Amino acid sequence: MLYKTISIFFVAACILMGGLWANYVVDLKYEKSVTTYQKSSSGSSSSMQQPPPQPFDARPWMILGGIAGAILSIGILLLLNTVTQEMFERLSPALIFIALAMVVGYLLSRYITVFWQSADVTAQVFLTTTLVLVFGFMGISLGLTRATSWESLMKAVQRREVVVANSKIIDTSVIIDGRLVEICHTGFIEGTLIIPRFVLQELQRIADSPDELRRADAGGWIS
Repeated sequence: MLYKTISIFFVAACILMGGLWANYVVDLKYEKSVTTYQKSSSGSSSSMQQPPPQPFDARPWMILGGIAGAILSIGILLLLNTVTQEMFERLSPALIFIALAMVVGYLLSRYITVFWQSADVTAQVFLTTTLVLVFGFMGISLGLTRATSWESLMKAVQRREVVVANSKIIDTSVIIDGRLVEICHTGFIEGTLIIPRFVLQELQRIADSPDELRRADAGGWIS
C-alpha cells in the first residue's frame, strides 16, 4: 500500500514538473522574442517598427509537458519492475539508501550547471528538483520492494568478518539424511556450518518434484 501511494505521488510530481518545464521553456522563448524585437526596433525608424510580440499561450505546451512527465514516470516504474531480487542483491548496497540517491541527484544537477552557466536561478531549481525527485524515487522503490527488511539493509552494508577456520560445507545428502540436527546438539561438530545457495536450490527442486517420496525426504527441511 505504501509503495503504491509513493508511486502515485511520483507520477503526479513528474506530471507537475513536466508542465513547469514546458511553461519555463515557453516563457524563455517569449523573452528572447521580446529582446529580439527591442534590438530590431532600436535600429530601425519608427515608421517601420513591427508590432510587439504577443505572449505565447503556454497551456497547450504545459499539457504536453505533463504528458511527457507521465510517460517518463511510467517508464521508470516499468524499468524498476524488471529488477529482480537476485539482480538487486548484486547491486552495490550503498545504492539502496534513499538519502544517498537524493545526494547523487543533487550533485548531478550541480555538475550540469557548471557547463550550463547561462541557466538562471529558476532553471537551476527545476533541474535540481527533477533529478532529486527521480533519483530519490528510485532509492525509495528499491528500498521498499527489493529488500527483505530495513534490518537486512543495514546488515548488508556492515563489514562482516568471515570465519574460515573449522567451517564445514553441508551438501544435499547430509541435510536429507536428517541426523545432522541431533549431531549438532551433542556438540560433536565444531565450527560454522555453511550451506551453499545451490544446495538450497536443489532441495527446493526436490520439494517441488512430482515424486512424492522425494518430496517427503526434503519437505521437512524446506519448510
